[in-house]
Amino acid sequence: IGLALVAVAGRLLGWVKFPFSWGTSFADPIDTGFKWFRTTFNVITRPFNDFIVREILIRAQTLFNETITWQAVVVAAAAFAFYVAGWKMSVFTACGVTFIGLTGRWLDAVDTLTQTVVAVLISILIALPIGVWIGRRPRIEAIIAPVLDALQTIPNLVYAIPFVMIFSVGPVPGIVAAVVYAIPPGIRLTSLGIRQVNNESVEAAITFGATQRQVLWGVRVPLAMPSIILAINQMVMMVLAMAIISGMVGGGGLGYRSIEALTGPDSGLGVEVGLAIVIMATILDRLLQATAKRLQTPVAV
Repeated sequence: IGLALVAVAGRLLGWVKFPFSWGTSFADPIDTGFKWFRTTFNVITRPFNDFIVREILIRAQTLFNETITWQAVVVAAAAFAFYVAGWKMSVFTACGVTFIGLTGRWLDAVDTLTQTVVAVLISILIALPIGVWIGRRPRIEAIIAPVLDALQTIPNLVYAIPFVMIFSVGPVPGIVAAVVYAIPPGIRLTSLGIRQVNNESVEAAITFGATQRQVLWGVRVPLAMPSIILAINQMVMMVLAMAIISGMVGGGGLGYRSIEALTGPDSGLGVEVGLAIVIMATILDRLLQATAKRLQTPVAV
């Protein structure tokens, strides 16, 4: 009844439309803030942008295009897959890498893989220490958890917008956006692994006189290593999920080719790029999972 009365009163008073004039938009102040940040910290952002592009991305392209033969890349990838996951994964890896090259997506895949490696390494340097830190502090984790939830809820395209304003168009905005997108699951899985360490192992180490630092690096982190590897695996998948977004902001690689196929339209190119991304993601996922299994600590009897 109360809801009906409010609805009738609103119509009688002419309050049908929302009074937008009562509010104010905060888009302009945020835009001004990002412009100020870009101008003020240009002495930092520009060298960082140039370093990533010239010293890492271009060097990687030169390495895989002019220095190392494609046969060596295939053999090395297959050998590593055989070592961690067996001959079946080795055959799949060799066939997958060769397929990417035969479809003409070799350089694009190298570009995307290089950007993925850079983004994942930066994510590891940020997410793993934070995850280890909050894994031992439940109260801090309770405070940070809503922030991580919010970061994982935001659409991935939104992450790229502010970094384009800061770094301009190119691969770096996509890399930084991928880092921000990948950090939350990395923190969650790392902290989960630290929390799930057997208390008996920790107490045994303390009984034998181990310091808190020795307990952390000698007991907690090694026992949590499977979860940490899975955290890295999840970050790799999140970064690859940003590949298309990276292509939209000038990141190049397979992401740019997918945008090119969409605007063409070119269905054949789209299928080639999609298969290349799927193969790359599958290989990385399976190899990291196999690595986590190899690091699994046996349960003491």
